[in-house]
Amino acid sequence: MINRFKSEADVEAHWTDDPELFISWLEILRAKTRPSTFANYRKWLASYAREMGYYGFEADIRSVSTKAPIDQPQKNGQPDEKNSNKYISSTITQEDMATMAAVLVSERGQRQRYKDGVIAFAWLQATLMVGIRPSEWFSAVLLTDVLSPTGEIYPWVLEVVSSKKGNYKITDGETSQDERRRLVLHEWPREQVELIRLFISQVPVLKVAFKKQYEAIRQTLLKASGVAGLGDKAIGLYTGRHIFTSEVRRENKCSRYELAAMLGHADTRNQSFYGDKDKERVREFTFALPKPWPGLPEKVEKVDRSRYLFIYGSEAIVEKMILTGEIDLGM
Repeated sequence: MINRFKSEADVEAHWTDDPELFISWLEILRAKTRPSTFANYRKWLASYAREMGYYGFEADIRSVSTKAPIDQPQKNGQPDEKNSNKYISSTITQEDMATMAAVLVSERGQRQRYKDGVIAFAWLQATLMVGIRPSEWFSAVLLTDVLSPTGEIYPWVLEVVSSKKGNYKITDGETSQDERRRLVLHEWPREQVELIRLFISQVPVLKVAFKKQYEAIRQTLLKASGVAGLGDKAIGLYTGRHIFTSEVRRENKCSRYELAAMLGHADTRNQSFYGDKDKERVREFTFALPKPWPGLPEKVEKVDRSRYLFIYGSEAIVEKMILTGEIDLGM
C-alpha cells in the first residue's frame, strides 16, 4: 500500500513526511474501492502507523471515513470527491456550521449530548480561522506585541511548531531549531482573538492528554456530522484547515506563496489537495484572516523555484517569446 501511494502520488519521500498528502490520497483511494476493502486498508495502515510509533498519524488515518462517496457531476473532466474535506470546504455554508454547532452543544435530557461537544466545536472553529494542522494545536502559543523583521509591532501573533514536510523546513530564521512558524493576526477583532486564546487555554499541556482529547474530538465530530443531517458532509479534524484555504483563496488578497507559508508548506505543490480553487466565489464566512510572518513567502518561492526550475524556466521562455518573438535557450 505504501509503495502504491508513492507511485500514484509520485513522491520519493518517506510516507509519513507529508501526512496531509497521504490522507488526501487515501480519500481518493476510498472513492475507487469497495467500502469493506477500504476499511481493511485503513485498518492495516493505521495499525502499521501505530506499530512504528506514529500515533498522531494513526488517528489521521482512522479519521478517513469508510463511507463510499456518491458520484458527483463532473467538472472539467474530473469528479469531485464527495465526503472529502476538499469537497466539503467547497460546499459548506454558515448555516451548515450553525447546525453543527447546535448539535455539538445540544443536551439530551439534563446532560450534554456529547461530553466533548463544546470543545470539539471550539477546535473546529479555531482551526478554520487560522488553518493550522490539528496536531499543531498542542504547541500553539498566542504572543502579544511582537516585533517583526520589518520593524512593525504586531499586537497578536499565533506561534506553532510546524510539522515536518518533505526535506525542507520553513522557519522564521530566529527559532529554526524547533521549526516554529508564526501567523500574524493582523487587525483581528478582539472577540476573535479571545476565541483563539480561550481555546488554547483548553488544550492539554501533556502529550498523553492531548492525544486522548484529539481522539475524543475526532469521534465527536464524526458522530455529530451524522446527527446534524448534513448529507455527505462528514466534518472532521482537518475540515477547518480546508475551509481556511478556501476562504483565503476567495478573499483573493494572498499569493500562493503566502498561502503555503500560512499552511506550513515548504512549496506550493500540495495546494491542489486543499479547498475550493474558485477565486470568483465570494467568501462564505466573515471572520478575519491572518497574514504570514514576513519573509516566509519569499522562502517558499525560493524553494518552489529550486524544485521546479524547469517549470519556471519554461514560463519565462514563453513570456519572452510572446513579448519579443525570441526564444532564449540559454536560461
